Amino acid sequence: MGKTYGGTSTVLLFDVLITVDGGIIAFGISESYGSSRGKFYVVKTDKDGNEEWSKTYGHNDMTRGFSITQTDDGGFALLGCSTETDAWLDFRLTKIDSLGNEEWTKFYGRQNDDTGRCVKQTSDGGYILIGLSGGWSSSPRIWIVRTDSNGNKVWDKTYGGSNRDNWDYGFDIHETQNGNFVALGRIYDDSNSNYNFALIKLDQNGNEIWFKQYGGPENDTPDKLIILDDGYAIIGETKSFGSGEEDIFLVTTDSNGNISYTKTFGDAGQNFASGIAKISNHQFAICGQTYISNDNADIYYINYDTSSNVDKSSILYENQSGNFVNSGISLIQLKNSTCAFGDFDNDGDPDIAISGESDSGYIAKIYENQSGNFADSGVSLTGCAYSTLAWLDYDSDGDLDLAIMGLDATNAVRSTLIYQNNNGSFSDSGIVLPGMSDGTIEIADYDNDGDPDLMIVGMANTGKMTRLFNNQNGTFTDITDIFLPVSEGSGNWGDYDNDNDLDFILIGTSQGNKIATVYENISQSANTVPSAPDFLTSIVANADVTLSWSSGSDAETDNAALTYQLMVGTAPQSSDIVSPMSLNNGYHLLPETGLIQSLTTEIKGLSTGIYYWRVQSIDSSFTGSSFSDEYSFTVDLTSPVPGNNGNLTPVISDTSSITITWALASDTIENQNNLQYNVYVYAGNWGSSVENWENNATFITTTTNNVSQARISGLNYGQQYYATVIVSDTAG
Repeated sequence: MGKTYGGTSTVLLFDVLITVDGGIIAFGISESYGSSRGKFYVVKTDKDGNEEWSKTYGHNDMTRGFSITQTDDGGFALLGCSTETDAWLDFRLTKIDSLGNEEWTKFYGRQNDDTGRCVKQTSDGGYILIGLSGGWSSSPRIWIVRTDSNGNKVWDKTYGGSNRDNWDYGFDIHETQNGNFVALGRIYDDSNSNYNFALIKLDQNGNEIWFKQYGGPENDTPDKLIILDDGYAIIGETKSFGSGEEDIFLVTTDSNGNISYTKTFGDAGQNFASGIAKISNHQFAICGQTYISNDNADIYYINYDTSSNVDKSSILYENQSGNFVNSGISLIQLKNSTCAFGDFDNDGDPDIAISGESDSGYIAKIYENQSGNFADSGVSLTGCAYSTLAWLDYDSDGDLDLAIMGLDATNAVRSTLIYQNNNGSFSDSGIVLPGMSDGTIEIADYDNDGDPDLMIVGMANTGKMTRLFNNQNGTFTDITDIFLPVSEGSGNWGDYDNDNDLDFILIGTSQGNKIATVYENISQSANTVPSAPDFLTSIVANADVTLSWSSGSDAETDNAALTYQLMVGTAPQSSDIVSPMSLNNGYHLLPETGLIQSLTTEIKGLSTGIYYWRVQSIDSSFTGSSFSDEYSFTVDLTSPVPGNNGNLTPVISDTSSITITWALASDTIENQNNLQYNVYVYAGNWGSSVENWENNATFITTTTNNVSQARISGLNYGQQYYATVIVSDTAG
């Protein structure tokens, strides 16, 4: 369960660590507590996240806090920057005790803005600080400051270039076993006009022993450094290697800083590293975040072993009411890979297509979702790595086809293929498209004819390329000379001007320049809004419900190609159970198809209650219909409670019959007059066993509408009988 901390204004936490008492301490800034420009902010909790104390430090000045370390005396050292001493930012180092009481604060500045990024305690009880010196009006350089145990400066040195337009920056620093230091930073490489990783070995006085750079022709930015038994490991982001977007970049070196291993992690989106921990000398846990097509940041966790050169974990995290839990689902281990969800078999649950490099080579597979368990479907696909996958119904037959773009198994030839889905059997459609990799495929109906069109961005065998292919009844035509060819690029569809046709945003590098361009769709053919589905039905089975409806319709998109969004809530017109990503008037907020490809879906694990639901149609241009009429269904997991503790009152009618009466039962959900009473008689007593009464006793009658009396006839005079009444609601 998540915890929140801080006041009523902005709180930003930049560093967190486990304390020696097993608790947690987090450090950053707060604009609450009398400061509109930020103060150092520290919150200390126990191991369960319960707050023990929190404090702020500083005045109403521009203050930023980045790094915290626990000291030998049980206290903490805090590093950031502040304008507290003058108009320029200076390093600010604050020492606090274990209860958060401030012991002393020191400021360190050279010229213009200086930003402290990382602090560590040294073996002599002092401190080593790293960050940036210089700002917008001077030459930003990596700056390292060493102090004694009271924060008095022992020495300081700068490292890096002298160009005022270059922002060299120090990110992390460690003391080695012999008392030297190794520092991690970002440095500008004049040879390719981009930033690289920088690893610097220093002696005890800050004199450079060696200086190493790692990177490529694009920007590469480090984040964290750890010391290995035989060298160092660095984690950060790269645009030089991998997909061309920001990918997580792992570099390991020997003790002299020579590269021993590199590896990128990520998909076609943006991926950022935030931490690395050593499990063993060559096995690491790496965490970060990834931004995929829905623009949400998802958690990225990688367990990687450089000694075996194999990715150790591919984890699907299950969202349980906002908490992400390892689902335990096992998929093939891949690198240089991607995946995409889509319901290819129209059974109401999403399947997974994956492609990438496995131990046995390049592969592409479809895993079928079988009630939450994923099994290899056996579909034969061409293996690709550095790839992109996209589901689309290009032939408008109501099932999802699959587009794959990437490098084939020779790692030399790029390919772009569309596989046609015929009732779950996939075959190459034969559609000829330029072979591409390291890019993206974006699907949308840009010309409002009802057919999904295809935009591809990436690297072709002949160079960078951006192409739009118009789909006309399953035949794709190249629309040339419209879009700039880009590398390291991506794009997306969206109706930015709300004129009912889709526009396109393209980002990347074109002719040496970074571009972000919006292309306006000036088509004279506006999209029409589809009609809403009708004839909604629901079937409840215990805690699960199956919802069904008839197809919507659209002037452009075939009925079979429409998709659907569901709204389910516990009150009329609410969506606290399933959100449709649409407004109540039907306006679809995301430029995406609906999540449901078929005319039915299932929701599992509901609680007792009344639920209200509606459904809307989504066409190939991502336009939503109005919502259908609202319907309701009831989930009743409770049993009726018999009246008068279930006691029956028998009255002898004659020598062969009796009349029994009982008190009416109650139910938390069901109306009382809808309760059903089944009367049984038997020559023996089955007690409270409903199963035995129903299977072995003689059924007499059923009463409803609050009738609480029944006559039992045909009895043998002198024979002992037992009778029971079993009450049930409409849920059974």
